[in-house]
Amino acid sequence: FGRQGNAIVSFISDHYGTAGVKFIEYIQNNHVDIQSMYREINGEILNSVDTTDKQALAASLILLADKLACDSIFISETPLSVQDIAPFIKSNDETDVSVRAYDWVCSWIAMNENRFNGNSYAETWGKLSPDGKTLYIIASKLKSAMKAEGFNFDAVKKKWGDRNLITKFPKGYTTNVSIYGNKAYCVEFFRN
Repeated sequence: FGRQGNAIVSFISDHYGTAGVKFIEYIQNNHVDIQSMYREINGEILNSVDTTDKQALAASLILLADKLACDSIFISETPLSVQDIAPFIKSNDETDVSVRAYDWVCSWIAMNENRFNGNSYAETWGKLSPDGKTLYIIASKLKSAMKAEGFNFDAVKKKWGDRNLITKFPKGYTTNVSIYGNKAYCVEFFRN
């Protein structure tokens, strides 16, 4: 700031909050229908971007605020469009915990394939079917590995079952399986 430090502080103090006043006055004096503007922007987002209602709501509020700011304060600026922010809005699959958890488990299996083939040198976590697409994963190992990564098996098991990614048995999502001669409760997991 140098010698102008006091002048800068004084200028900021004298003008602090003036943009907010102009913003509110613009809305009041122009009888802006914020709800209609919001619904229009939200509809455009939902029609053009594969996303959740929650993501669309947040993006709509940002676009609405930017439009009002450009109309009232930054008049020479162009407001952001849906196309401008679309790359930053998460898709349904990106926000679906069950999809992210499934993808993580598939990667976890691929990184630990030797734990499912009966290799006597490694701790066994389950067994792989001959076709390589079905795994019987020891339930306690799967649950603890998922928990360590921030996922909860109980929170995703129903969606996985509905999508035929795991088997729903009469008594739940685990079954008693012989894993190389030892019985264990396992999740029957299908890889795509």
